[in-house]
Amino acid sequence: MAFNVSQTKRDRVSEEKGSWMPYDADCAFLVARNNNSEYSKFISKCLRDNDSNKDVDEGALTGAQLLEGAARFLLVGWRGVFDGKKELPYSFEAAKALLDEHDDLYREIAVYATARSNYLLKRDNKDVKNLKK
Repeated sequence: MAFNVSQTKRDRVSEEKGSWMPYDADCAFLVARNNNSEYSKFISKCLRDNDSNKDVDEGALTGAQLLEGAARFLLVGWRGVFDGKKELPYSFEAAKALLDEHDDLYREIAVYATARSNYLLKRDNKDVKNLKK
C-alpha cells in the first residue's frame, strides 16, 4: 500500500472548526479534532491546575474537566437533535447536558475527534457530503 500525499493532507480548518459526524439520515454532530488549539490550551490549563490540587492524581484530568472540554471544544454544533418534538438548539450548556446524559454518544464523539481520517482535505464519505448541502 502506497502513501498518497495528495489524499492525506490535513484540513486544518475542519480540525479547528469541526467536521460533520453523521448520526443518522436526519442528525449530525459537528466535531472538532482533539488536537485543536483551544482544546489543547484547555487541557494544558487543567493539568497545570491539577498539579497543585492534592485531590487529583498528578498528570490526571477529572471527569468533569473531560466533559467540559468535550462539550466546549470538541462538540461544536449539531443539527437534527430534538427534545421530544422540539428541536434543541446547540449551546455549550445543551452539549454538556447531552454528553453527560448519553455516555455512548460521548464516546463516539471522542473517538471521532481522534481519527485523522475525519479531517482530511479529500474525505470520501457520501454521508458527510450529503449533510453539507
